[in-house]
Amino acid sequence: TDEGQEADLQLKETAKKTLKSMPSIESLKFSVKYMTENIVRFTIRDAKNARYEVPVQQVLDLMDKVEKDKTKRRYSVDVSTDSKDFKFSITRKDTKTKVFDTSISGLVFADQFLQLATNLATKNVYGFGTNHSGTDNLYGVHPFYIVLETDGKAHGILFFNSNAMEYTLLPDPALSLKTLGGVLDFFVFLCDNPEHVIQLYTSVIGRQTMPPFWGLGYQLCRYGYTGTKNLREDTMYIDIDYMDRYEDFTYDKSAFAGLPELFKDTKTKNQLHWTLILDPGIEGNNKQYQTFSEGYKNDVFVKWPKSVDPKDRFNPPDAPTNKDTVYGKGQIKNLHDILPFDSLWIDMNEPSNFNARCPNNKYDFPPIRSVNIIGNQLSASTLCMVAIQGEKGEYKHYDVHSLYGLVDL
Repeated sequence: TDEGQEADLQLKETAKKTLKSMPSIESLKFSVKYMTENIVRFTIRDAKNARYEVPVQQVLDLMDKVEKDKTKRRYSVDVSTDSKDFKFSITRKDTKTKVFDTSISGLVFADQFLQLATNLATKNVYGFGTNHSGTDNLYGVHPFYIVLETDGKAHGILFFNSNAMEYTLLPDPALSLKTLGGVLDFFVFLCDNPEHVIQLYTSVIGRQTMPPFWGLGYQLCRYGYTGTKNLREDTMYIDIDYMDRYEDFTYDKSAFAGLPELFKDTKTKNQLHWTLILDPGIEGNNKQYQTFSEGYKNDVFVKWPKSVDPKDRFNPPDAPTNKDTVYGKGQIKNLHDILPFDSLWIDMNEPSNFNARCPNNKYDFPPIRSVNIIGNQLSASTLCMVAIQGEKGEYKHYDVHSLYGLVDL
C-alpha cells in the first residue's frame, strides 16, 4: 500500500533444525511502515501469537506518522520475490547505497533466540554503547548505530528491543544482531550527515534535557566522606556516605549533622551546587524506614513467583509502572524539602544485586547463552529474570531489565 508493505513468512523444512535447543517459530509477519521521507520502520513478528514488545511506544514522538507520497520518500524497500529465501533491502534512491541488506542471510526467530544480519555500506560504524569488557557483559544496552557512507552521507539504525542482546561485526563488512526475546523491530534513518541522523533519531525517541550551565563546569566527587568537613567546591557530589545506614532518601544526622544548613548556606553565599547519589534499592528489614513502608503500602515493589525462595528475593521498585513514578516523585520531593539538592546521581539502577540466587529456569539460564554472560547466569548481579513486573504483572524482568535506566525514578 502507500503506507507500507506486509509479507507472510513460512519456515522452510530445511531450517526447522537450525537450533537444537528450541524450535524456531514457523509463521512470521514482516511489516514495513513508511514513517517520513527519511524514516522507515520494519518489524518481524510471530504471525500467530502476540509476544512482548517494548512498552514505551505510546510516548514516543512520530509513532503515528506516515509518508504516503512515494515521490517524497528518499528510500525504497525491496523484498525478494524468490520463494526459497526471504531477504529484503532498504536503499537510498539518489545514490543507490543499500543501508540495510539481509542478502547475507542469518534470520532466526525462536522463542528465546532471534537473529538478523545485514551487510554494511562501509566499515565506518559508530555507536552501540557498552558491549563487553574481557568476557563479561556490563551495565548498558544502547542498540543504535550510525554508518558513515563513502560520500559523507550517513544513516542510523535503532534496534527497538529491550531484551538481553549482543552484536557481532563481521569482516564483509556486515553485522549480526542477536536478542533473547521480544520481536525484531527496527527504525532506519537516512540522512545527510551524522548530525542529521541524531536529529531524526531524537525526533522519534525524544530529545535530551538541556544540562544546566553549572553542570558543564569543574566538579568534585569522591567516596569516603565521614562528615561535612571539607565539603567545599563549586559543585559537590556526595556518595552513599551521607545516608543513614545506606538507606535512600535519608541522611545520617550524626556524622552529617548540619548538612541541611550547609546546603542552604553554601548555595546562598557561594552559589555552590549539590548532587546527591541515590541507589534505587529500598531496604526492607527496618520497620522504622518510612520509604519502604510507603512503598509497601502503595504496592510499588517487584513481585516474585513461588519458585524463588523468600530469603533470595530482592525488592526494588517496579520501574515500568505508573505507581512507581508517583512514589519516586514523592520520595524525591520529601528529600529535597530537607536537603535542597540541585541534581540527583542515579546509581546502580539496573537494578543491582550482588548476591543473586535464582532457581534453575529457562529465563535465568536460557537455553542459548552468550559466552559473555557472567557466570553463565543471565541474572548475575541483578534481579532474577522470573521476577514479576508491570501494572498487571504482565512482564518478566527478563523482558524489561534494560528499561530501568530509562524509566526508574
